[in-house]
Amino acid sequence: QVPAEHSKEVNDCKNLIKTLVMGMKTIIWSITHAHLPRHQGMHPQALASQSSVTQVFKGMRGDEVWKASGVLKSGVHCLALFKEKDEEKEMLNFFSQILAIMEPRDLMDMLSICMPELFECMIDKT
Repeated sequence: QVPAEHSKEVNDCKNLIKTLVMGMKTIIWSITHAHLPRHQGMHPQALASQSSVTQVFKGMRGDEVWKASGVLKSGVHCLALFKEKDEEKEMLNFFSQILAIMEPRDLMDMLSICMPELFECMIDKT
């Protein structure tokens, strides 16, 4: 239970975390789709020559996955602020949306990177 004199600060912190998580969802979606070519208004010959030179993929590069894994590592600790059932459910939903928009390979890599911290959190909570 949060003391009454700190409830405004805690609520402000919760709202900031929600905003950051929703923003990270947008950023991760954008990074995941940033490596796809833009076909609008391009001549078919230009597309053919471009595709042979440019390696096209959907998802994140290794360094991007590593940086994005900070969302999961830090987010697990931030969830401790959300004690009420409804707000905890809402935050878990936000985090699951981030994970759901990722490519399966990127998600597996992120979980591999975060596994030690996630395991420690599970041990600490029991």
